[in-house]
Amino acid sequence: MKKIAMLLALGAASLTLVACGSDSEPTTASAPSTASAPSTSSPSGGDRTTAAPPAAGLEVSTSQFGTILVDGAGRTLYLFTADQGATSACSGDCATAWPPFLVTEDLEAGAEITASEISTTARADGARQVTYHGHPLYYFAKDTAAGAVLGQGIDKFGGKWFVVGPDGNKIEGS
Repeated sequence: MKKIAMLLALGAASLTLVACGSDSEPTTASAPSTASAPSTSSPSGGDRTTAAPPAAGLEVSTSQFGTILVDGAGRTLYLFTADQGATSACSGDCATAWPPFLVTEDLEAGAEITASEISTTARADGARQVTYHGHPLYYFAKDTAAGAVLGQGIDKFGGKWFVVGPDGNKIEGS
């Protein structure tokens, strides 16, 4: 009888550990929801981009690279040197790593922002990507908190990524 009771107790303990343990699925961090959600490739190979409610506006913040552009939630914005004017060269896997800054309505210009430099460009899927001084703006998926600037100077997807100054030009510090 003692052996049966002990086996039942061990069985119950094993079930408890299994129930409290983690599943075998890996977890991945996703970028906080702001004005855009990452683009994902559709089966046809095009982009399918979903826009979330826009951030409060386009603003500036101080970072180790100086004064840089951020969205209304304080998330760092980047430009991509492979873009041709206001046309984005980033789609598919690129847009997953570097989600475009998308809007469904106009943004407000914060202090030190030239409102006339804010515009949008149509992406291949019809979504409106914010541009500043003629450059499409992007987030870096690994910048998971306001003020993070982990994407500065990365050379990936056929060009380099830089934070953007309030004058609309890249800042080349690393």
